[in-house]
Amino acid sequence: MGFVSSLKPAIEQVFLWRPGLWLVEEKWRWLHGKMRYACRSGQGRGYAKSNGRLANLSVRGMFVAHDDGKAYEWAKKGADAGDAYSQSLMGYLTLYGKGVEKNYGEARKWLRMASDKGDAFAQYRLGLIYETGAGFMAPDAEKAAHWYAVSEENGNKDARNRLRELRKKTGG
Repeated sequence: MGFVSSLKPAIEQVFLWRPGLWLVEEKWRWLHGKMRYACRSGQGRGYAKSNGRLANLSVRGMFVAHDDGKAYEWAKKGADAGDAYSQSLMGYLTLYGKGVEKNYGEARKWLRMASDKGDAFAQYRLGLIYETGAGFMAPDAEKAAHWYAVSEENGNKDARNRLRELRKKTGG
């Protein structure tokens, strides 16, 4: 009796006692289809937010195939249409070189656009850029603290923790 065939009775027993797992798997497939359809149909109708959402799913490889290049294209469409979420995602993609060459100046530009519209994730990323200098500018703890505080006001818990660490480090 091989290893795999020795596991067969145990696997069958799990599924006999937990038939609901098959139902969960079916609901998960249904949800995948609905998410993919909602994003693509919205994208086809010109909804800027759909482009950003679909780009995010593509970066994560959720509901659609992982493709940073496609994610960049979709995020760019939404960002050009003025969607803050897409602009924030563009900042992330250009900051880390996902689907496009790294460009810190461009990343800062997109993150600033999204930050001005109240996107807490973009505000947090701007804080990181100013705190570290991101390899292309001198660190600026004052600006970093400002963006962390703004991001915290908009509900970002990571910004609160980062702000605390920055204040400990700088004594402010």
